[in-house]
Amino acid sequence: MLKDRDEDVRVAAIFRLGNAPQVCWCPHHYDETPVGKRNDPRIMRLLLEQFKDPSLKIRLAATISLGAYRQPEVVDALLQALGDERGKGIGYPWWGEAAYPIGAYAAYNLGRMRDPRAFVPLLRELGSSDRQVRLATWMGLGEWFYTKSDRGILSTQLRQQWPAIKAELEKLDQNPEARQAAADIRRTIESAKEESR
Repeated sequence: MLKDRDEDVRVAAIFRLGNAPQVCWCPHHYDETPVGKRNDPRIMRLLLEQFKDPSLKIRLAATISLGAYRQPEVVDALLQALGDERGKGIGYPWWGEAAYPIGAYAAYNLGRMRDPRAFVPLLRELGSSDRQVRLATWMGLGEWFYTKSDRGILSTQLRQQWPAIKAELEKLDQNPEARQAAADIRRTIESAKEESR
């Protein structure tokens, strides 16, 4: 089905492989499969191949569906998709229109994965001029701070990145659209540092 000439058939196959129902309405609607719980390397490779497709419709579907994986190759691919403002409004039969651009879905999935390599790039995305990118990024980053144990892990994982994180937060302080998010993140990180002592 992934080789079908009809893009909509390929999209349906991609969404089912990634277990991504109702994906186009909003990023938080496709949490039925907990992140990292899919680990079939054959399916992951198929989705990564679709991610490289020149069709925006296929690439967007793959970006959404890769959220069920946590492998380093997936994180690398989604990091490349950050900032991609294309794809918003693409229509999918029986799913509706994509509510967000490719980069927003990538940001949300990266936040859910909680890979330390993604933290600083996600902070940069909070400075986006696109409100929907900021919203999806903030929703994804929220996954880092959900519980006390998550905050402890966050503190440990991000300790080496603190200078880069601090620099990004200072940039966000200059952006009226992102100032509050920067303050919230700074407060949460400081709290995590205290809790981990």
